[in-house]
Amino acid sequence: MREDHQMVRFGIIGAGEIAHKFAEAAGMVGGCELAAVAARDGERAEAFAGQWKIPHHFGSYRELLASGSCDVVYLATTNQTHRDLALMVLDAGHHLLCEKPLALRHRDAREILSRAGERGLFAMEALWSLFLPTLNTARRWVREGLIGKVHMAGMMVSLDAPADHRVRSPELGGGILYDLGVYPLHILPFLLDTEIRDVRAIVKRDDDGIDVADLIVLDLGGCLASVHLSMDLPMTAPSVLCGEKGSIYMHGAHKARRVEARDPEGRIIGAFEDPFTNGFEHQIAHVLQCLARGETESPVVSHRASLRCAEIFDQVLA
Repeated sequence: MREDHQMVRFGIIGAGEIAHKFAEAAGMVGGCELAAVAARDGERAEAFAGQWKIPHHFGSYRELLASGSCDVVYLATTNQTHRDLALMVLDAGHHLLCEKPLALRHRDAREILSRAGERGLFAMEALWSLFLPTLNTARRWVREGLIGKVHMAGMMVSLDAPADHRVRSPELGGGILYDLGVYPLHILPFLLDTEIRDVRAIVKRDDDGIDVADLIVLDLGGCLASVHLSMDLPMTAPSVLCGEKGSIYMHGAHKARRVEARDPEGRIIGAFEDPFTNGFEHQIAHVLQCLARGETESPVVSHRASLRCAEIFDQVLA
């Protein structure tokens, strides 16, 4: 990896929908450039590179990693590939930003993060929501005591997935917990500045064994939180933190564009809105800050939090 340049060069592995969102966001952040993209289909990589004006494109992941064209690799492939490709990225000497979930099993997540530590490389699970100004406003309200001690919380996250959606495919690492459950497992302890102490769950599976709906209760130490997940319907219910002096409502769950604090009578005592169009840009800026400080671990998306999340995958889906 080169160290003699000012711009941080990102390479992207994968050229699907999430990679396009990342490419758009990277263009909104100063101090970085999109230097390379790789896909299994060389023509698809070439088209992606042309759309986002990326100078290098490859029809092989290994070719990108051997090219010396980038400093950080954003891994944007399907869930079941994350473990092997993350290790490949790190073994090639590149920093890693891995699309969530970092891995499908705790042992795989541990292996990835241990390898990053052995190599002295930065590695982070891409939990973009933790960097949204809305959720950080809600977290600040909690820390300032605006709604008092929080005793209950709830988050509903869902999508209405058609039959051919990747989330319904066992071969692609499908399942609603991997795809969307990862958000509340990170967001709720982040908002309350705590850790998940215990987990209880009810899981509804389809004929292929994929979890299509989950009800999970989290013990956050003084606060019990319910998490509802489904791939069979669109839900618009706000997420909520319930405290002794009021409640905080996050409209849009992990994509919250508005947060409100209300007193026990329902009167608004705080409001913040951020009608973002992408949202990934805050996460990218954070990675640049971590690299500039020479950090190998994000203080926001910690390795400990990612490992705890993967540990819960093992427990709930056993």
